[in-house]
Amino acid sequence: MKNFWKILFAAICSLYIILLVVFSFAYFGYNHLLVDDKLGRSDIIIVYAVSNEDELFNTAKKLMNEGYGKKIVISPFVVNSKVDMVHLMKKHDLKKTDVIPDYYSTSMKESAVAVRQLMTKNKYQTALIVANDYEMKRLINTYEKNDTVHFFYHKSVMNNKNSENYSKKAQHEIWQLPRFWLNL
Repeated sequence: MKNFWKILFAAICSLYIILLVVFSFAYFGYNHLLVDDKLGRSDIIIVYAVSNEDELFNTAKKLMNEGYGKKIVISPFVVNSKVDMVHLMKKHDLKKTDVIPDYYSTSMKESAVAVRQLMTKNKYQTALIVANDYEMKRLINTYEKNDTVHFFYHKSVMNNKNSENYSKKAQHEIWQLPRFWLNL
């Protein structure tokens, strides 16, 4: 019985230390989610937007106007009761000729495959990915795992870091990182 209590105490202490490390990582981990490469001219700008994100479209339009890409690929291109990409295009003065919509992707992996096919078909070599800062690491991993031929630049867009919604999304991404480090 004496050994049982020692083992239980050791297990509880170990669990406490592991949880302390994990939650410390999660708390301080938001800053490491931000990825900004030195930008270069690219054939297309990819906007990974699954919701109404004004800042993503502002950044993509600005980068296109500065000559970092000729067209904007919106993947996935969603139009439903909660999200309306057509409205966002009009709001940010994007013309139909400026945008290549990806209507069929329903996940990050499908988006990466669709973009790879689009780039191969049109003989594009480089792309600039614009996405929220909290999902950029996962996006980079997914795109580069599914497309080893093309070169990607990355531009994270910082949203309101103080909002509760941001914290929930960033915490979700932090819990996803070990999966990608293990290449699962």
